[in-house]
Amino acid sequence: IDLVSRATVKPARDELVDVYHAVVEGVKIYFLHHPSIGREVYQQSRGSSIEQIEQAILLSRGALEVMRMFDIVPDFIVGNDWTTGPVFAYLKAHPRYKDDPRFKNARFGYKIHNLGRIFQGRFYTIEHGKDLFPLFDLGGEHYPGMANRAGAHPHHPARINLARTGIYHSHFRQFVSRDYGVES
Repeated sequence: IDLVSRATVKPARDELVDVYHAVVEGVKIYFLHHPSIGREVYQQSRGSSIEQIEQAILLSRGALEVMRMFDIVPDFIVGNDWTTGPVFAYLKAHPRYKDDPRFKNARFGYKIHNLGRIFQGRFYTIEHGKDLFPLFDLGGEHYPGMANRAGAHPHHPARINLARTGIYHSHFRQFVSRDYGVES
């Protein structure tokens, strides 16, 4: 696997991310590498809510920036679990991605492996007096699609739910069991 490029993505701050590329049986594969991506991906992991949200944003925006950088025009974009939930909010709501012709015809799919509470990427919208929603760089009108429950308001001390974000903003969902399909 070769390091082919370094990309700068912007979660809450500009970050330099290494992009590795491989071709396996004719399939192009891109890997993102950054110290905050891939440590531990579920909420039982160490780190503050801000760190975990920034990790999900970095992974989500990093993946989209790689597609832009290498002029990849996807037919389908599939995300797995809560850390990829923001991908779909960005594709539908962020001007950098929703207006990008590369993504215009793509269909978005969200794969759910586990709907247990600790696997949903649930965070209080306000932690230690800091509003966490602005970390996503999306307008407040997009908060209901990221809230833990329907009908939530950005100034209500509720939770952001990144699994629900993926479910809400995707075109189709894939479940690892029938029970999860019925529950959602």
